[in-house]
Amino acid sequence: MKQAKGFPCTGSLVGVTLGAPRPGSARNRDGLPKMAPHEIDHVPPGPELSVRSQGGYTIVAVSGEIDISSAPVVRERLIGLPRPQASRVIIDLSGVTFCDASGLAVLVGASRRAGLLGGVLRLAAPAPMMATVLRLTGLHSRFEIFATVSEAISSSSSARRRAAPAACCSLRAAPMAH
Repeated sequence: MKQAKGFPCTGSLVGVTLGAPRPGSARNRDGLPKMAPHEIDHVPPGPELSVRSQGGYTIVAVSGEIDISSAPVVRERLIGLPRPQASRVIIDLSGVTFCDASGLAVLVGASRRAGLLGGVLRLAAPAPMMATVLRLTGLHSRFEIFATVSEAISSSSSARRRAAPAACCSLRAAPMAH
């Protein structure tokens, strides 16, 4: 019988059932001890959304994380905002601390909805991390992105399209090698 590395072979059968948990040894995929729901004392809060009107736009300030667990709630709030008579929306991203693919999908869906209603969805004041995510995913070219909410309100759409990457947070695409 061949000995496996790291396991001493004493010539007797080992009385351990494979896969059986040992007391106090349950670990998650990161190697940290697993916790039962009653042992969790801190649940990170979901993102906060505040809505106001200014300059003919509905402005939504989002703060916190937009991830797979919070995306459905954010989606419901954003999808319900554009209406046929009020379809100009600005999303203030200055307070967003994290955004995954599901969060980006929410922004794309809200933009489509605004467009279907003849309106526009603009992004304003993305934090550096958010600006990087938009650039790396190529979404910076899909959205009208502004450095501040004030700029988003006062700018005309055509002027913003011409100034696309440079106007916001140094969003510049690196040259691609062919």
